[in-house]
Amino acid sequence: MSFRTQFRIRESGLIVGDAGFRTLHPNVSFPEAISQEIADSFGADLVELKDPPPLARREQAVVNEPAYNEETGRWTQDWTVSPITDPEILAESYRMEAEELKQRYLGHVQVHLDTKAREHGYDDIKSAALRAAYPGPYQQEGITLATWMDECWFLTFELLAEAQGGAAELTQEQLIAQLPVCSI
Repeated sequence: MSFRTQFRIRESGLIVGDAGFRTLHPNVSFPEAISQEIADSFGADLVELKDPPPLARREQAVVNEPAYNEETGRWTQDWTVSPITDPEILAESYRMEAEELKQRYLGHVQVHLDTKAREHGYDDIKSAALRAAYPGPYQQEGITLATWMDECWFLTFELLAEAQGGAAELTQEQLIAQLPVCSI
């Protein structure tokens, strides 16, 4: 875990960052890293601000007031993790989560469809489905691939709605295994 240094001015209890501390003493040329010994001579203590912790969905981290650690003899500022309770932020979180899930499902299925089309010499599933509209030697293959594509998309959106409604999310492998098998 890395730390960012701040300073606690003993007289006022004010917490300032590195730039703020230097601004309070404009006539002093400080080294790049200010030690506790230097801060001490200016009536300040180093305060180590720990990096924010990793968060789960719908959690927030709030920085705590600095606390003196008796064991280390240092001031530290840590974080408190709590659930997000603001309704607007929660709504946005749910919207973003639903959109991420949709993009994952659609991306997995698109790759699956395009891969099958490439196995039959097409650039992608769209170019294969396009053949369905043109009479000729590839029309039936185009119809078969286009029909299979529609069946896959129909089922994908059903599975997506289930997952967005609270059912377990499917992995890429599980999602593809649920799709119809192409008959060509």
